[in-house]
Amino acid sequence: MFFWHLDALSLRTYDEARRAVNALEMSLNGNFIVSYFDGQPDLWGTKPPLLLWLIVACMKVFGYNEFAVRLPSAIAATTTVLTLFLFSTFYLQSLVVGITSAFVLMTSYGYVAEHVARTGDYDALLTLWITVYSLAYFVYIHASSSKKPWYLWLTAIAIVLAMWTKGIAALIPLLGLFVYTIYQKRLGQLLRSPSFYGSAIFVIGAGLSYYLLREYYNPGYLEAMLSNEVGRYSESVEGHTGNFWFYLQQMQRTFIPWLYLLLPGLVVTQISQKRLIKALGAFCGFYLICHFLVVSSSQTKLAWYNVPQYPIAALLIGLGVAEACHWLIKYLRVNPRSKQQLIAGLFVCALLFLPSLRMARKVSGTYVHSRPHDPPEVQLGYYLRRLQKTQPELTTFQVMDVAKGTVGGRRAHTLFYVKAADLDPKYAIALVTPEQTVPNNQVVVTCIPAIKTQLVARYQLSTIDTKGACSALMVKQAKAS
Repeated sequence: MFFWHLDALSLRTYDEARRAVNALEMSLNGNFIVSYFDGQPDLWGTKPPLLLWLIVACMKVFGYNEFAVRLPSAIAATTTVLTLFLFSTFYLQSLVVGITSAFVLMTSYGYVAEHVARTGDYDALLTLWITVYSLAYFVYIHASSSKKPWYLWLTAIAIVLAMWTKGIAALIPLLGLFVYTIYQKRLGQLLRSPSFYGSAIFVIGAGLSYYLLREYYNPGYLEAMLSNEVGRYSESVEGHTGNFWFYLQQMQRTFIPWLYLLLPGLVVTQISQKRLIKALGAFCGFYLICHFLVVSSSQTKLAWYNVPQYPIAALLIGLGVAEACHWLIKYLRVNPRSKQQLIAGLFVCALLFLPSLRMARKVSGTYVHSRPHDPPEVQLGYYLRRLQKTQPELTTFQVMDVAKGTVGGRRAHTLFYVKAADLDPKYAIALVTPEQTVPNNQVVVTCIPAIKTQLVARYQLSTIDTKGACSALMVKQAKAS
């Protein structure tokens, strides 16, 4: 689900490609505090750099390519699945909950999709840390006194890692945790705990340390960060709007069929005779409702803002399925342990088989090399791969792209591929815009139809290679005006 043809698609424009450029430039300039884009401090992408550090590490091992950019997200998604499984099997002592919640998450297309588990974006890594700190806090609330400080410190460490991944977005689930604490009548106990104040100071100090350090080395960063990260809650950013039910409508497409088991799962856990299952069901309910209310109240709506809901939703469904299995076995009056396990196994397999098969087919059919139906602006990655194979002698050329939309006036997608290819000593590749004059006998590569039309109008050309929207053209000379 997470690693099949991970490098097949070219980098997605905007966020993923920009993170790739940030990481590439960080790898080259050695500045691990200030992220750069096209040689300038990046004040458009203002998130802390934990994801960039991981991508840089992968680039050092695997090179400057799509696989290295996406590997941290795929590993984070896998670790989140394992977290649900291990929490369920060891803490809840329920293999049924572990298997069901893991497979529900792996078969949720809103999670196994672009911008989350299979692209170089923040959200898979953020969701991992949020899942860890949420479950650690639940264990803390219900742990014995001798072990409580350890779980609270684990919660604090995971909160800091989440903040270093995506800033204040890491704090959104804390509302649900706070409400659950009140529900369990543990707020007074929490406030009387010395570990609470120590861990809170740690979270504030470690969480804010990057912001202050970045402002010191990059004055103006805090202003840009507040405008970007806080401002999007009070006003829509870049036209990303939606009504209050935007995320529920999204999950009707990306969390099917599991969305329809959420409410039954919550009801089943609340009528369970098992105190731990009932408490965890309530915890999941408060978490999901509070998270939904916060992100739905934001003026900026983007499909991946509710991704941290998916693991907890999967866990709630796993709890409901486990209780249903228990009731089924009790109804059938099956006594031998082996027969109980067989019935539970068949029940879970029957529930998970078709969604798993559907997701496996979707992944294997979607993540294929050189998708011709991708828009022209993301075809360059595929086309440069093609030129390496079909035109190995073509080592010096210009890539022409429009000058709009990003700092430095160049698309992040194009910028990454040009910079990455130019790092190879045998290549000499320049990135130019249509306004620039192309010398005679120079090869120009472009995947933008409008630019090709301009080149045809301005120059006498010969075609070296063409594939779909992309072409490699030799400029003979300028046409007479």
